[in-house]
Amino acid sequence: YRIVIGFRGQTDSGWDWDTGVVSSKATMEDVTHNRISATALYDGLNDSTSAAINPFAATNNNIERALVDVYRNDTSKLTMFDFKISKPDVFSTKAGDVSMLLGGEFRSESYVDDRDPLLDGTDNFTSYSTKSVPGGYTHPFASNVIGSSPSTDTIGERNIDSLFMEMQIPLTEKINAHPAVRWEDIENVRSSTVGKLAIGWDVSNSIKLRGSI
Repeated sequence: YRIVIGFRGQTDSGWDWDTGVVSSKATMEDVTHNRISATALYDGLNDSTSAAINPFAATNNNIERALVDVYRNDTSKLTMFDFKISKPDVFSTKAGDVSMLLGGEFRSESYVDDRDPLLDGTDNFTSYSTKSVPGGYTHPFASNVIGSSPSTDTIGERNIDSLFMEMQIPLTEKINAHPAVRWEDIENVRSSTVGKLAIGWDVSNSIKLRGSI
């Protein structure tokens, strides 16, 4: 689901403003049927009764006792709030009006990747050989599903704060400058500030040259 709510208006001094809130959540449920459990296969091959798995029999080989379903469930969430104000004529120069936009944004993101216990090490594959191989067959654990690599659960979340500003400055009747700057503070990473400066030249009604750094 995704829910969006927004508002906008204008102040008495001529500033346009708008704000909005976004809340979204996405889930994924994946199930793979009829995989082979390494532990169940090992136990079935070493069973001395008539219920043992017989790999040499074309029918009635009891392989179904080793079949399992494997799942993967993912969930991602996003909450965002932003606020912007702008004005087309903050002040004027001989070349024209200077416009400005100021704004800020807050984002909260989270992600969970839940793997099947047969894959994430909860139900690890072990056998008599484990005694001679400390820790199992591989480090740090072996997948309990034949033909699948081990994969651990994943979980993460972070908050991001940002502020930004843009301006449109006429230098002449045909040349405009567009400076912009953005500051972001990413949780558990670091803050950063980036800027941009673009220059546009209206050569004619049909041709415009523009460059930025």
